[in-house]
This record gives sequence, structure tokens and C-alpha cells, in this order.
Amino acid sequence: MIKTLRIYTIAFCVLLFLGETAVLLTTDKFWPLSADDYIAIAVLLWSLRALERLQGQLLQLATWAYLSGKFYTLVFVRLDPARDTSEPVFALTLLLAEALVGLLIVGLCLRAGTAGSSR
Repeated sequence: MIKTLRIYTIAFCVLLFLGETAVLLTTDKFWPLSADDYIAIAVLLWSLRALERLQGQLLQLATWAYLSGKFYTLVFVRLDPARDTSEPVFALTLLLAEALVGLLIVGLCLRAGTAGSSR
């Protein structure tokens, strides 16, 4: 399961980096608003070094939880009928789903580690 998490994390980080950079280059988005995405990418990739240990998995858990909350907020702010937004809700919903999958995979890794240590 750790190998799955490692591959999923790398793929997600590459896609998020490319997507966020494309948004910055093609829109008038204020660049500091993207800093949290780049920091989350760096933390996810950095935590891969210690993924076999509990600390690495907990850092992954916290980062995936942060991204899930962030994308949840972004999706539902854009669904607010009082706002007139033409932003891509589908893309944000996909990012939310991907962050939740990452959270699920980390949870399964933690559960497998806990089950293995009780034997």
C-alpha cells in the first residue's frame, strides 16, 4: 500500500503543479494565492522520504486533509448562487475527489501499519 501511496502522491503533485502553473500563467490570479498549493506539493513530496515511518504517514495525512478541506471550500464557494462565477467547478471537484482518495490511501496505510504492529 505504501508503494501505491508513493506513486499516487507523485502523480498528484505533478498534475497539481502543472495545473496551478498553467492557471498562474494564463489568468490574472494573484500569485500569492497559489503559494499554499506549492507548499502542499513540497510537503507531500518531502514526506515521501519518511513514508515507511509513522511520521511520514502522519505528515501525508495532515497534508491530504488540508488539501481536501481547501478544495471542498473552493468547490462550494463557487457553487454559491449569490456569486456570479464562471470558474471551472468540475476541475475543482475532481481535485477534491483526488485529495479525498489520497486521504483514504494514507488511512489504509496507517491502518495496515497499526494492524501489523499489534501482532
